[in-house]
Amino acid sequence: MPIIFPSAHHAYCLLHLQMNLRDRMKYVNASHKIGLMRKLRECAYAPTVACFNEKLEVLKKANPAVIEDFMKDLHPKHWSNAYFR
Repeated sequence: MPIIFPSAHHAYCLLHLQMNLRDRMKYVNASHKIGLMRKLRECAYAPTVACFNEKLEVLKKANPAVIEDFMKDLHPKHWSNAYFR
């Protein structure tokens, strides 16, 4: 893709990211899962980097172990409005 479409931007599907996060929490109650998925969506739609960082801190505090593992290879330039070109 980068060779044929050098100016194309690659982004991840937010719905799939939310489902992947949900699937990592097999033993977490449903309301907590929904809350984390909502917080992830808030990060994705944050309009500025500063707002994104604030929302990300809230997300991390909600479930540090799961979120740290989930985010380790997930660069925000692929899924957050604040980092889109």
